[in-house]
Amino acid sequence: MFKIKISKKTLRQVISAAIPAIVILASYFNIFETFELATLDLRFKTRPLQKTVDDVVIIEIAEDTLKQIDQIGGGWPIDRAFYAQMVDILTEYDARAIVFDILFSQNSQNPISDEELIVSVANSDRTYMPAALRLSDAPAKGGVFLQATGYESRPLSELGDACKGIGHINVV
Repeated sequence: MFKIKISKKTLRQVISAAIPAIVILASYFNIFETFELATLDLRFKTRPLQKTVDDVVIIEIAEDTLKQIDQIGGGWPIDRAFYAQMVDILTEYDARAIVFDILFSQNSQNPISDEELIVSVANSDRTYMPAALRLSDAPAKGGVFLQATGYESRPLSELGDACKGIGHINVV
């Protein structure tokens, strides 16, 4: 009978290379995904309490909001005077930051409302406007994140000048 003699050092090297290869293959073929999902709730229940803050407020404009606006003679798109009034109220109540995720990249049908929003944002020193970035098709060499290659959409120039800052709203 034929016997293969392998040194302990060679055996350790083979095992050291095989274990990561098996884990990588198992991850690639989502073998651990079922276990991951099955234990997710349990892990959230057993982890320590996470520090939260009570001073973050999100004002969402959803279906119910749009129905109420429709009842008072508004509709979609919402007149920018509505947003101007909201900025004024939040500024008056001393909100630390007012962050929009609505792109105001073109003039509306009502230039007076556009001007009201610009004035309200200029009078508030805490309003931030969004921009959408144009992203590359693939990550840069050696990276994992897509690279911004320019702007896809920016706020109106007057609005961009009036706000405290501009941030991107891209989600990949």
